[in-house]
Amino acid sequence: MTIEKRLASAPFQQVTGRTLSGYAVLWGVETAIGGEFIEVFERGAFQATLADRSGKRDIVGIVDHDPSAYLCRTANGTMRLTEDARGLLVEYDLAPTALGDEILALAQRKDLGGLSIGFSVSPGGDSFSGNKRTVREATLYEVSVIRAHAAVEPSAATLSVRALHAGAEADMRRRLYATILGGR
Repeated sequence: MTIEKRLASAPFQQVTGRTLSGYAVLWGVETAIGGEFIEVFERGAFQATLADRSGKRDIVGIVDHDPSAYLCRTANGTMRLTEDARGLLVEYDLAPTALGDEILALAQRKDLGGLSIGFSVSPGGDSFSGNKRTVREATLYEVSVIRAHAAVEPSAATLSVRALHAGAEADMRRRLYATILGGR
């Protein structure tokens, strides 16, 4: 299983007390992935993940995709995720720790780079039409606060750091093609 990462730079909608909220994914927004293809998430792409109440699905809130930089989690209610008409909305309740205080201060100054997700596409959960990939169903593992980044800004207030992941994306596509084409 390959965990992919995507960044949305829509700024935090709100900072209220120690709670941050913003969109981690915006539905229907086309974004170039490392010059390889265009990607768009359909509304409801994370519905199965969010509906899993078995206790097995715990999505964590971390910083910069670093699991040692823990902020919050869905299992204890300190992170809440909701799909609405615009996208995947996340709310973080920041603990009064050194890391929580740092992220809160950066959010209040509007210094954060945005939110990013770690996900994998469910089997049959995407489709390609030419060079456009549509993600209809994916499993969400984590939502990261991104401190800073270097990227190019596409439309609809989202940001692509996909150039940073272009090598990984290209490698994944090569492996996928090799599997489909019988190891060529």
